[in-house]
Amino acid sequence: MGEAPKPQSSVVFEGELGNLSPGGEETSADGAPDASAGDPEAREKWTSLPKYVVASGRITKTAFYGKKDLTQYDFTEGKPIRAIGELSFARSGLSAVNIPQTVSSIGYGAFYHADDLRQVSIPKSVEYIGPKAFAGTPWLAERLSAGGFVIEGNGILLGYGGSDKRLEIPEGVKVIGPEAFMGNTALEEVVLPDSLKEIGEGAFQDCAALKTVTGGNGVTGIADRAFHHTALENYRIPESVRELGLGAFAGVRSVSLPEKLPALSFAPSAERLANAANRIPVFAGALSVTKNGAPFAEPGYTAAFTPEGEFFTLSSSVFSEGEASLSGVTSDGYALVLADEDPSALEEAFGRIYGTTLPDNAKGFSLTLTDEKSRVPIRQLGKNLLSVTLSLNEAPDMSRGGLHLVTLDADGQLEALPVDYAAETGTVSFSVSHLSPFALYQNEGERVTVTGGTLNAMAPLDDTPATGDIPLDPRLFLVLGLFFAGLAVLVGAGKR
Repeated sequence: MGEAPKPQSSVVFEGELGNLSPGGEETSADGAPDASAGDPEAREKWTSLPKYVVASGRITKTAFYGKKDLTQYDFTEGKPIRAIGELSFARSGLSAVNIPQTVSSIGYGAFYHADDLRQVSIPKSVEYIGPKAFAGTPWLAERLSAGGFVIEGNGILLGYGGSDKRLEIPEGVKVIGPEAFMGNTALEEVVLPDSLKEIGEGAFQDCAALKTVTGGNGVTGIADRAFHHTALENYRIPESVRELGLGAFAGVRSVSLPEKLPALSFAPSAERLANAANRIPVFAGALSVTKNGAPFAEPGYTAAFTPEGEFFTLSSSVFSEGEASLSGVTSDGYALVLADEDPSALEEAFGRIYGTTLPDNAKGFSLTLTDEKSRVPIRQLGKNLLSVTLSLNEAPDMSRGGLHLVTLDADGQLEALPVDYAAETGTVSFSVSHLSPFALYQNEGERVTVTGGTLNAMAPLDDTPATGDIPLDPRLFLVLGLFFAGLAVLVGAGKR
């Protein structure tokens, strides 16, 4: 099979997830999700462009992370909320949450260790709940302590608090959520219901005694590491399964494939550079894999793909040559491609900040980093940086204005990156921690200058509060300007 894996349909969501050790975000020293540990966006924004807690119907990544003074939040105020982003309320002071019917997705670690959160209402509209979304909350702990199943949203099984060796998952459950049974060493046999459609990322991972799984003949997707490190034997993957995630059956004893070979897929956590250990073949280390009674072996399923070519390939009308490097890791097994791309993908975000379109001289390009052994695109670099130096085909006239580089963050908001131009060599250099569309342009206007670009002081901004990611909200400059103008008048009057 030569096809690359595709993102899992069960987690098609406006953003991406991350690298805990089994596949969440970057972790802090104590192994817990930490917005500041692996994400330079959360530690220090490389831009003074305004950011908002609600963007395109989603509460953005880390919007209220660590805000202990936030005890309540009205999801119904303003525009309808469709999704709650990763780590958005993690470690906050929320005590109760009433999620509205408009929400369909709750991201990784969204309410992680909201230590006062005891009341939660999740509507049937919610179809996806990410790993560790409610981990560390009193609400989930109390539900699990009752010893039964925790089922929320549209039939999502979040966890199980009992210690039975044999379990029958209740009919009506549509999704076994990420990590729902992870590490349950008592579990030996599981009967899946006919209603089940998806088995989530790491759902039964490290259930070392689990030998028998039956039922589930309507399952369509089995996500990354779903049965990793179990004792599963004589398991026949249902004919209904259309997608198999990375390492879904890694280390099992024996498994057989259906007549129609399921496609390879991957969870958003696999797109994190730090998660290399999770980007493994579906049946890595399995003792026996068969199809139609015969041994089965295919790249991506039982073995890694073979890396090909150079690390950096340049295919651009803007740049003639260049070099790139990854910090903290070897580039072996990775492929980076720079190619021309229509900059229109940034137009909406640019207009939201600057109140105008991208300059006519804007040149769009993309950087695509791929783990060649798994053929998974890498979008988030965490603590690592990708540093790039590129030779421009045409030297800019710097007397007309400086060069600026913009991109989109995980929530589709505009972000400005520092870019250095060396006139003597005609090269531009910059570093990135995530990969999105980019646009390089030269500023030629008379606007209010801010870090990484220019800001139309009267640009329309949406009515949601700023996240605090910037040193000063640009709207504050108007207030400060009026204040100091008034102060100057008073001082002048005093001298007279």
